[in-house]
Amino acid sequence: MAHPLRTLASAHGVQIQHCEDCSVLHISIGPVTFRVDPSAAHRLRNVLHSALAQLDSPTQPIPMVAPSGPPLIN
Repeated sequence: MAHPLRTLASAHGVQIQHCEDCSVLHISIGPVTFRVDPSAAHRLRNVLHSALAQLDSPTQPIPMVAPSGPPLIN
């Protein structure tokens, strides 16, 4: 059964789509697609933001973020 996907954003080989039937985000990077619920995507965004800030300024300490919600991977 095909699920209706709505493209939210797409650029440079990265695409983010939303399945309107099951409320899951499809995050495609090249040939790999991650299917995550929106709350996990928000946590991923926060972790990526912290990692990229550290990469841009390696002398800054890594901020500790209190975990919330279920883990990204079971």
